[in-house]
Amino acid sequence: MFYYRQFDEDYFLKKLSESHDSEELLSAYNLLEEGNVIKGHELIASSSLKNCSLALVLASIYSNENEEESDFIKRHLDQLKEAANARDPFALYSLGVYHDVGELLEEDKMLAYKYFKDSAELDLPQAQYIYGTMLYYGTGGARLDVEKGLNYLYLSSKQGYEDATTLLQSLHK
Repeated sequence: MFYYRQFDEDYFLKKLSESHDSEELLSAYNLLEEGNVIKGHELIASSSLKNCSLALVLASIYSNENEEESDFIKRHLDQLKEAANARDPFALYSLGVYHDVGELLEEDKMLAYKYFKDSAELDLPQAQYIYGTMLYYGTGGARLDVEKGLNYLYLSSKQGYEDATTLLQSLHK
């Protein structure tokens, strides 16, 4: 079995509490976490969850039984792209990471910047941290904007993202 574990469980549980599909989504999550991938994917595909971007992200993380790694990676990316098109912040962030480091997708700093920006605007603290850092230092395709960068770092820190808090503390020394 293959899986990409960029998934942030705290983020998922927070979004789960906000979802109108929370019971089905939690059931699918528990099935997948217990290793019952087939039933977890079936639940996502056969219910109202098939149109839920958070469910797509969840399904993209785990391979199906007997799924070749190359097939899994293709499905993983396709499902992330579909969720990103539905403006899921975690999917946008994940695609940003892949483009930023050139893992699974071609390295493209400008596209990574766009994904991080979109995800940050949707309040994902990890993305706010990266986007804020890009703005603050004028890196990764971002135009230098110290004030805006600090604002995103503060937003990320306010949501409990420790890297942002640590960076802000070091900037104020």
